Amino acid sequence: GFNELRFEDQAGAEEVFLHAQKDMNEVVNASRTASVGANDSTTVGANRTATIGANDTTTVGANKTVTVAANYTESCGAAHSVSVGAAESITVGASQCVSVALAQSIDVGTAQSMTIATDQSFTVGAAQTITVGAAQTITVGADQTTTVAGDQTHAITGDQTHAITGDQTHAVTGDQTHVISGAHTLAVTGAHTVSAQGAAQATYNAGAIAQITGDLGLQISGELTVDAGGNAVLKAARVVVTGGDSTVVVEPGAVTIEGGCMVDVRSTGSVAVTGGADVTVTGGVVSVTGGSINLNC
Repeated sequence: GFNELRFEDQAGAEEVFLHAQKDMNEVVNASRTASVGANDSTTVGANRTATIGANDTTTVGANKTVTVAANYTESCGAAHSVSVGAAESITVGASQCVSVALAQSIDVGTAQSMTIATDQSFTVGAAQTITVGAAQTITVGADQTTTVAGDQTHAITGDQTHAITGDQTHAVTGDQTHVISGAHTLAVTGAHTVSAQGAAQATYNAGAIAQITGDLGLQISGELTVDAGGNAVLKAARVVVTGGDSTVVVEPGAVTIEGGCMVDVRSTGSVAVTGGADVTVTGGVVSVTGGSINLNC
């Protein structure tokens, strides 16, 4: 082999050629400037190492392409800034992992879209805050589960609507309180059942009206007490009161009292029995007791 330094001065084919048979070492004690008027090509058959003691600046007037056949590692000892004047596209053929030791901030000037072909998982070690300046829509194609280990608070300044096409179940292991500042309307198109294992109490500070278009039945295994501070009025086309084997029937034009064994009418004051027509009292034993009893027919 040999070393070669060749000069060619032929017009249109000028050339300076340098050939090193083995190693080539170059030492510049001060600055070095290289100017290439056209293309520049460097081919390295094995490894290449570049060490820069201070800053490194690369300016590309048009496009730049970097192709790495195997792994690519970039290490930055301090801050790292990337500025893209137009669109940016990143394509990862396999997995991607981003590790940030401290805080991370993502600022998007307009819309952002994220498409995930399969599963997605978020793990937040501490608190999380999501702020949406306008409307927000969440669409879940299948089931959704929300698990909160502590308290949960919903603060809604406007209206709230729940539209559920299937069944809904609320299971509360502790107490539950509903506070409604305005009117409350409950509309049930099907059957309505309220079951309380403990005592039940309803308090109305104003009047209360129950309108039932069909029948109403009360089944009480214990006593029934109605305590009214004023009058107690029961209006019906026909009223039937049954106790044991005795019955009192109030209907238009007649009041019938039927006692299985005995009918006992008692009063600490006056008792008046008045009939525009006949008044008939019939029975095996008829007892009328009172301080003053007036029978006027």
